Amino acid sequence: MSDLDAIRVQRLAQLRAQQGGGAGATPGFQLPSGMSPAPGGPGGGGNPEEDAAAKAQAAQQEEEMRRGMMGQLLESDARERLSRIALTRPSLARQIEDLLVRMARSGQLRGKVGDTELKGLLEQVSAQSQPQVSSTIQTGSRTKSLGAGITVSHLSGY
Repeated sequence: MSDLDAIRVQRLAQLRAQQGGGAGATPGFQLPSGMSPAPGGPGGGGNPEEDAAAKAQAAQQEEEMRRGMMGQLLESDARERLSRIALTRPSLARQIEDLLVRMARSGQLRGKVGDTELKGLLEQVSAQSQPQVSSTIQTGSRTKSLGAGITVSHLSGY
């Protein structure tokens, strides 16, 4: 079970305790021990509109939690940089956020992350996501490697 699932289960238990026994509980009706209400509520099957609304609400809560964590983990200049990156490359910003959350949960972060540390993380993630390009020019039978993946051919007869 991931950390997010554990948080969801804990939050669901907390909400059920506040409501007094569970979602969809009918006053005066107690389920036998070992049984739980159907996922869709008392009707059983569930309403697709309610399911979509529940998913949207869960996504919104997750996004708020992520924003709160970024506020705690990043200094203001790093947070500004990450928000600018999110405007142009949302997938890269999401990768960085995921990396920061993982690092924070594993105890690898000591204090807030500044702009220079964020730049280092960006370089690491960008280097991992970019495929290595090898440039080779081959026009004759002999070639010479210049390093860094660049190869130049020697033309015979010149």
